[in-house]
Amino acid sequence: MTLNISLEIEQQQRIENDLIAVEARIDRETDIHSEGKFDGVIGSEPNPDMWSNLNYRSGYLSGVAEFYDKKYQTVFTDEPF
Repeated sequence: MTLNISLEIEQQQRIENDLIAVEARIDRETDIHSEGKFDGVIGSEPNPDMWSNLNYRSGYLSGVAEFYDKKYQTVFTDEPF
């Protein structure tokens, strides 16, 4: 095996490892967002330990909006799209 082939294989492996790490991070952040949204949709208080996490907060606020839209049967008549 030549040096170039060895370096190419090593670089390819690093790229694959980076992609796996990025996907794992995205999965974690999605799970945190979903946890926050669930807490908001069911109308519970936010988790104080998670409140400083922006993914949780975003999910929670989205869930609260959905909770109150259902509660008050909100219908938007001037939807922009």
